Order: sequence, then C-alpha cells, then structure tokens
Amino acid sequence: MVCKNCGSNLQENFCAHCGEKKFDEHELTVKHFLSETLESFFHFDNRFLRSVKKLLLKPGQMALDFTEGKRVRFMKPLQLFLILNISLFFVPGNPFALSLNNYVTYKPFINYNTRAIVAEEIKKNHISPAAYTNRFDEKIKSVSKEFIFLYIPFYAFVFFLLFVYKKRKLAGHLVFACHFMGFYILLSIFYSFFVEMPFYFLAKTNYSQLFDNISTFSVQAFILIYLFAAMRKFYKASVTWSFISAASVAVSFFIFIQYYRMLLFFIITRFE
Repeated sequence: MVCKNCGSNLQENFCAHCGEKKFDEHELTVKHFLSETLESFFHFDNRFLRSVKKLLLKPGQMALDFTEGKRVRFMKPLQLFLILNISLFFVPGNPFALSLNNYVTYKPFINYNTRAIVAEEIKKNHISPAAYTNRFDEKIKSVSKEFIFLYIPFYAFVFFLLFVYKKRKLAGHLVFACHFMGFYILLSIFYSFFVEMPFYFLAKTNYSQLFDNISTFSVQAFILIYLFAAMRKFYKASVTWSFISAASVAVSFFIFIQYYRMLLFFIITRFE
C-alpha cells in the first residue's frame, strides 16, 4: 500500500517516513469520528496534567528530560507555555497588566510622565476620561498576554549568561526559560484565586500597599526556591552558585515586570 500523505510504501499501520496512519474507509463513520475525537482530547488532557504536575513537583526535571530526548509523555515546552498563557485570559488578576489608574496614580509609573501622556491621548481622541480608561483597561488585558512571550528569549539569555561555563546550547536555555515562565504563570493563577481575590473581598478595598509588598516578597521567595531546585537539577550547578543565580533572578524579576508594564503602556498609548 502507498501512504496517502507522502506517497511512501506503507508496510505497517503507520508510515515510517511521515507517521501517517494507514487509511481505512471503515473509519469514515460518525462513531469512529467521535471516539477518535474523545481519544485525542483525553490524550491531550493527560499529557497536559502530567506536564503541569512534573513542572511543579520536580523543578528542572522536565527540561532535563526534553534535552536528553525523553519527550513523548509530556508537552513540548513552548506548547505548554502557550496553553498556560491562554489560561491567563480566565484569571481576574493578571500580574502582567495594570489598570490605567495605577499608571497615573502610583510610582514609579508617574515618573515616566504617564499623566501628561494620558491627558494628551484623551484630548487627541476627543473622548471622555472615563471612556478612555475603560478602553485602556480592556486593551491591556489582551496586549499583556500577546507580548509575554518576550520573557522567554530574555530569560534564556539571562540563564545563558549565568551558566555560560556549562557550555549548554541556546535551545536548552530556551527550554528552561519556557518552563520557568510556565511555573510563574501557574503561581500567578494560584495567587490570584486563593490569595488576592479572597483578601480584597474580605478587606473591601481595591488596593493595599502593605498587602502588595508582602505578596511581592512571597512570590520572590517562591521563585527563589523553585529556581534553586531547578538549576541544581538542570544545570547541575553547585549549591552556592544555584542560590546566587536564583536569588538574582528572584530579586530582579519584578523590576523587569515593571519595565514590561511600561512597555505595554507605551504600546497602547502610542501605537494602538
């Protein structure tokens, strides 16, 4: 038989050249279509849950397995990151996006002349402040998720610099960066549903500087602990250098998030 996909000689149930399954006209039934769809869904579901479980419980192991060729049971790094990124659309508190009120009220944002920029945009678009605020807040929810992929090459380069002596290929650092950002998204989702939302619901306020400071410190501590374990596993680095590297990334992480938030502000106000 000949493979319907690539034309190669087909001797088994699957083509050795392209992986296409041998065609059988009896499969063109509603029953087979539904069973195949369900099988694909549950297969995806199992791989996703396995990947998330290993990502959380065994830091660095999945990245190590991927670079060593053990890839069948888990989702590809970028695929997993993209799915987790999509899940942010369903989370009320997006850590990468802020409302316009934050940009024109709090430091360090107002240091970048945000108030004057917003006033200029309102005047130029002949729109009321309330209408512009609603438009901005809706836009940043989607834009923040569209550009989050920039973190992957950025942190891949950071990990490359930190572990240049290990002489790993750049692709390995990209894999590790994907999993690191995937972990942070999961941490953000957990934080949003089980910490932030309950606190503000009980406190009956929209913002608390003390709570924000405690939350930032707590998330940094989780990042430090996770990266320390992941770096020990993936890079086989010493205890001392793993701690220094993890602490450096954890301490600077929210500094880079602030720059990312400012980037989003200028994208929306200047180019959208």
